[in-house]
Amino acid sequence: MPNARPLPAEFRARPFATAQALDAGIPHSRLRRADLDRPFHGTRLPAGDRGFLDRCAALQTVMGADHFFSHTTAARIHGLPLPAAVAADPTMHVSVIPPHRAPRRRGVAGHQLRIDPARIVDVATLPVPDAVEVWCELASMLTVDAVVQAGDALLRRQNPLATEEDVHAAIASATNRPGVRRLDEALRLIRPRTDSPMESLLRLAIARAGLPEPEVNAVILDESGSFVAFGDLVYRTHGVVVEYDGDHHRTDADQYTKDVDRLWRIERLGWRVLRLNSTHMRNNAAEATRRIRLTLASPYESSRIAVPFGDGTAIRAN
Repeated sequence: MPNARPLPAEFRARPFATAQALDAGIPHSRLRRADLDRPFHGTRLPAGDRGFLDRCAALQTVMGADHFFSHTTAARIHGLPLPAAVAADPTMHVSVIPPHRAPRRRGVAGHQLRIDPARIVDVATLPVPDAVEVWCELASMLTVDAVVQAGDALLRRQNPLATEEDVHAAIASATNRPGVRRLDEALRLIRPRTDSPMESLLRLAIARAGLPEPEVNAVILDESGSFVAFGDLVYRTHGVVVEYDGDHHRTDADQYTKDVDRLWRIERLGWRVLRLNSTHMRNNAAEATRRIRLTLASPYESSRIAVPFGDGTAIRAN
């Protein structure tokens, strides 16, 4: 078969609607060639290992001006964590504000959402509700734990997407929406400053095991009050730092080196560091919580630990 005739430049590196291509004089036969994928009816995408955002952009070419991505699709666009099975679902969620009719298209779940149009924003050029609204939408689809993970991500330590005030205001106005009970329960469980979804799950397991609640990504200071490190989950009065090591801590050489140095500095101050990973999270984190319980129960030299005081300086524990 002869090589496909090159597409015009404006169609080579981006998704497009077949109607746009036909209007530009590209024949139907060219749109059926193997160098173009068909993610949705009426759309084309240059073939190759295209990701989620490219699929969204392809669908956007045939979406109405009043349509926007929502629910789990919008959560992925915002970068909110989702359970693996949910994130792997290829269904796209697209919404409209009444009285517009929900879209109907193969591979698309259509919704009507009663939200303020001002809450629709662009993320990576894709129209979505703001991150807090999307979090509220997730409560109609996910478990409480998954909603907590996403809520923690809203208030994460680095580049948070919202404030605690934003979250409280959203729930206060969500009295009649689907999943409001899950939202209420999740509100009591989310915490700011979390760095990863697995940290969130570990913290929830700690609470269910009846263990004391740790500080999240707490600042650790030295004897002079100078910053040393952040600890994932910190039991200050017990002198314990619980560290959750995700897979990137092992596979990323630079991260591994930083972890070794950071944990050495923490331990040098007298803290006991308990490192956990995914193997300890099996069976509802039974091994993780067992190790935390044993560590908290063992004695330690409290006078060696520098504890932050109200003004951010450090004092020695008694």
